Amino acid sequence: MDGRLTARAPLLAVTAILLLAGTQAPSLSAGVVSPAPTEKIPAAAPDSLDDPIAAEDDTLVVRNGDTTDVHRATGPHAWDREAEISPPSEASEWFGWSIDVDGDRIAVGDPVTDGSRGAVFVYERSVGEGWVHTQTLHPDDTEYAWFGETVVAEDDHIAVAAPDDGTGPAAYRGVVYVFDSSGDRLSLEAKLSAEDSTGEDLGMDAGNVVFEGSHDLYAAEDLGSQGWSQPQTIPAPDGFHVSSIIVEEQTMVVDTVCQACGTFPGASGEMAFYQSTEDGWQIDERRQHDYPMALHGAEALVGALFTPELHERGLDGDWERQQHLAPFAWGPSELTDSHALILDEADNATYSFALDPVPQPSP
Repeated sequence: MDGRLTARAPLLAVTAILLLAGTQAPSLSAGVVSPAPTEKIPAAAPDSLDDPIAAEDDTLVVRNGDTTDVHRATGPHAWDREAEISPPSEASEWFGWSIDVDGDRIAVGDPVTDGSRGAVFVYERSVGEGWVHTQTLHPDDTEYAWFGETVVAEDDHIAVAAPDDGTGPAAYRGVVYVFDSSGDRLSLEAKLSAEDSTGEDLGMDAGNVVFEGSHDLYAAEDLGSQGWSQPQTIPAPDGFHVSSIIVEEQTMVVDTVCQACGTFPGASGEMAFYQSTEDGWQIDERRQHDYPMALHGAEALVGALFTPELHERGLDGDWERQQHLAPFAWGPSELTDSHALILDEADNATYSFALDPVPQPSP
């Protein structure tokens, strides 16, 4: 649920070229991940797609040409193709622009179908039948909503970003639709927006939805029977604005770009780690020229100078690099308990790296 860097990958590669001159890759630290991929899974996702990969536990979902493929891990070094999800008749060629998986549910976004009104197609794993299309989610009666720009499935909810709330080209305002699955079918539970929300990116986990504004972030909390709280502003680092969001329980990592840099956008940016506290989300670490790729528990996959790196959060709260992975043209990524998965758009493949247990200090 945490890629969303696909459209920016060429730009990041140019940035990395500028930064790499005269720099050598850091040496490996104690092995906590296989430094070379242990499996190569076919994938073909055009550069324009926003987030064509999702993984949870032993399930990987990835856009592969005109279809969306579901793979199951059969061990630390092997994946088996379980199913092929073909686009419904009403879908457009952008079926799979965004994808997420939550247990036995897959959500596939298509923001261009229905005259760019957009839709999210929901699939459920059914015993003996495989993955079955059970429901299609739509926005309100709004033209050109681009509903499905981003989709996150988590905690029996599906959150969908739509960049246009129908106010017209002169005053676009993004909306996040939150659907609840506590009943027999997914039903609309909330519509979240702010004055300058863009509807381009969002993160959701542990009862929190965080979405992007033209400069800052906005967070809303699931209050149970009382609905969702009003979105509260989370300031971006001074001088920067948010370009991508990943939320995992009480941790959030965002990619930011400089607002007033003389160079091309993205050449000067920061990666900011936030923690959820009693006083709201607070920045506890900022880094220049690193790019968030995936977040899972106390581990983060970070893009740094052509070489994806695995970072771990220590007991002191600081994030430290544990190991770098084999360098290649990295793109949208996912982390699970046992795998790091990275889509290499140049090679039309998803590379799987086996995660080993983190070494524990001797008593």
